[in-house]
Amino acid sequence: MRFPEFTEEWEEHALAEYLDFKNGLNPDVKRIGRGLPFISVMDILADGTINYDSIRGKVEATEREIENFSVEKGDILFQRSSETLEDVGRANVYMDNRTAVYGGFVIRGRKIGDYNPLFFKYLLSTPLARKRTCRMGAGAQHFNIGQDGLSKISLCFPLMEEQNKIARLLSLIDERIATQNKIIDKLQSLIKG
Repeated sequence: MRFPEFTEEWEEHALAEYLDFKNGLNPDVKRIGRGLPFISVMDILADGTINYDSIRGKVEATEREIENFSVEKGDILFQRSSETLEDVGRANVYMDNRTAVYGGFVIRGRKIGDYNPLFFKYLLSTPLARKRTCRMGAGAQHFNIGQDGLSKISLCFPLMEEQNKIARLLSLIDERIATQNKIIDKLQSLIKG
């Protein structure tokens, strides 16, 4: 199903054409718990996008670490490791301009190509994208995906105008679902009394 005004074929591209991949920061445990927001796997798996205020962890980072491991608005963040093959390579997008850093179980995809970050997030959660990502995962009891595996995944992309429209529609649906969930939670708490 497509918007009727778009008829152009989607073009297949490797993720390496859009993203430059880098593994995250592995700080000493003494530095965790205070400092800058520190993106972990839990932030990737959370509902919605990642923004500065939603990041759960903190870490004290040096200027050099901030330079090497910071995230920018539109960066795609991938779960590097998982106990299940189905969860390896799950992705989310950072949608804030404030400085945060990301952890060692995360791979950052820095934007080098032209794409709508929200569209990219939705695209990476489609069954086809998940299937191709899982194929790149390796392991027996613990599954991993690396920068090389992510860079080789090929997906089809529409023109930017269509990406924007798809992202707006799916974001609106997500907002409506979140609103309905809040209403349901409130009603359930009233029932419990």
